[in-house]
Amino acid sequence: MASELDESDESPSIEILSPALDSMREGAVVANAAGELTYFNHAAKTMIGIGLSDAGNDWSRIYGTYRPDGKTRIATEDLPLARALGGESVDSEPIFVRNAERPDGLHILVSARPVRDRSGKFCGAIATFRDVSLRREIEAGLTQSETAFQRLIENSPDGVVVHRAGRIVFVNRALLAMLGHDDAAGLIGENALDVLVHPDDANRVADGIERAEADAPLRSVEMRCKTIDGGSIECEATAIGLLFERRISTLVTFRDLSARKRIEARLQISERMASVGTLAAGIAHEINNPLAYIVANLDVCEEQLREIADDSPSSKLSDLLEALAETREGAERVRSIVTGLTTFSRTDETRTVIDLHQTLEVASNMSSNEVRHRARLERSLGPVPMVKAAEAQLAQVFINLLVNAAQALPEGEADKHTISVSTSTDSAGNAVVRVEDDGRGVAANIRKRVFDPFFTTKPVGEGTGLGLFICHQTITALGGTMSLDDSELGGAKFQVVLPPAAEGATVSPQLRVDPPSSEPGGRLLIVDDEPLVRKSLTRAFKLEHEVSTASGGHEALERIRAGEHFDVILCDLMMPDMSGMQLHAKLVELDHALADRMIFATGGTFSSTASDFLARVENPRVKKPTDVRTLRALVRSVMSSRPRSAQRG
Repeated sequence: MASELDESDESPSIEILSPALDSMREGAVVANAAGELTYFNHAAKTMIGIGLSDAGNDWSRIYGTYRPDGKTRIATEDLPLARALGGESVDSEPIFVRNAERPDGLHILVSARPVRDRSGKFCGAIATFRDVSLRREIEAGLTQSETAFQRLIENSPDGVVVHRAGRIVFVNRALLAMLGHDDAAGLIGENALDVLVHPDDANRVADGIERAEADAPLRSVEMRCKTIDGGSIECEATAIGLLFERRISTLVTFRDLSARKRIEARLQISERMASVGTLAAGIAHEINNPLAYIVANLDVCEEQLREIADDSPSSKLSDLLEALAETREGAERVRSIVTGLTTFSRTDETRTVIDLHQTLEVASNMSSNEVRHRARLERSLGPVPMVKAAEAQLAQVFINLLVNAAQALPEGEADKHTISVSTSTDSAGNAVVRVEDDGRGVAANIRKRVFDPFFTTKPVGEGTGLGLFICHQTITALGGTMSLDDSELGGAKFQVVLPPAAEGATVSPQLRVDPPSSEPGGRLLIVDDEPLVRKSLTRAFKLEHEVSTASGGHEALERIRAGEHFDVILCDLMMPDMSGMQLHAKLVELDHALADRMIFATGGTFSSTASDFLARVENPRVKKPTDVRTLRALVRSVMSSRPRSAQRG
């Protein structure tokens, strides 16, 4: 009887429990002590597709149970329910089920427990399970997304580091290359602030990281990152909190600002140079006007005093002539300096055929204040071919080399030191310029870096590290080379090699100064807004020509329209009321032949309009100040080209 009661105890218990089990969302399967399946709840049958079966105890075959890979079948004795019948408790065992009713299969997590009655007697086992297919799909998607995300940041051109609680867990290749590391092993696990951030920027960056961890993205912060060699690079950092490897982390991107900083620095220099150039052009123009009448008056005084001295020689006249000659030499030095300013002020990059010796002369004049306090400047100028370049840019290269050479020498010992400038032509027909000094030279270990941007050996505040970089780029763009070597003088030697201009290219011919002509003069109109220029030129020409003057283009045009006849017009190019260019345009319509006989005097052409005009017209032009003899020769030359019917005499 007791045996019958024991066998019948199970059914009432299941019947009592079945409403509760059927209401569960998880599947439930019960087996008796003999290993026979006795109960499937509704959820179990729905999930697996098969309920209780009379096919026997080969559960694995009946229900189609596999390992999570979906390929390896699980033997019946290894199933969680079978193990529970053996007294084992099983928790969350992953199983894949696939059968005729569930051909696509599903993933379940199974837990199983032995079951005992109230007296503690073993009476079977129960297994519960839930469908985790959707969760596994989500997890697989997350894993795929994480893999794609890691691949994305690994191949990002910007440096990326992920840290958790301040410790680095991921570094991409770009950041390793940026900071000079071979692999990530030396960084993983390290404190991000200690190994990546310059100490002076650490506090500021730490504040930003705290905001990022608080879900407030760090907006672009400029900072310095430490490189493996102890240096630093300017970076732009952005941080954001996220889940990385399913744990709360902080991702920081670093963008190398070196290239942008170089561009910004070059733009600043370009803007500053453009401003200086505009100022220099204006100064040159303002100096040239008074210098023009100073030189003209000096020439006239010298001529007339020499005539008097020839007729009545005296020591006083000799002293006056000597004083005038010295003053004329001083004016010539001023003219040379102003010519340098004019060249330096040109901002266009149009390449023209130029004489290297003239460009070196400009560079020497412009850098003379730096050089003369530190060294003697020696020149050894051999023949060189013409080269094609933007003269202002090329002059800047040589100015930079001369100033660098001077700054390598101590002040106040000019008699003990030498800077040498030499030119020659190499075997390939290239022009070669060498700038050498007898200073301390450049150490071999840094010589290869002198043309790198931002590299400088000068103290902070004395150099940007861009001078030689820009010079090197300028020469390279011209098809040339620039190199550094030891000098025989003991210091550094910079060598510039430039290809020759195209065969047959020539520079503008210099005016040939002819002796005074005995032919009769003509009517000369001098147009200039500077009264003393008009007065000095009248004095210089009145013995040879009939001279009239006008204070500007409007006045000259009115007189010509009124019927006055002129053989030659000597006209200032830049004037406030009507420029020489505008007057020329009016005369082309009114009297084209007279427009062709205009001579333009420039005190420093500093506008693109003026430059374009001079490049377009073929009229003669002179730079202020020009010596009287040269100017007279030019006027005679133009005067002789007028139609014979218009010539006087």
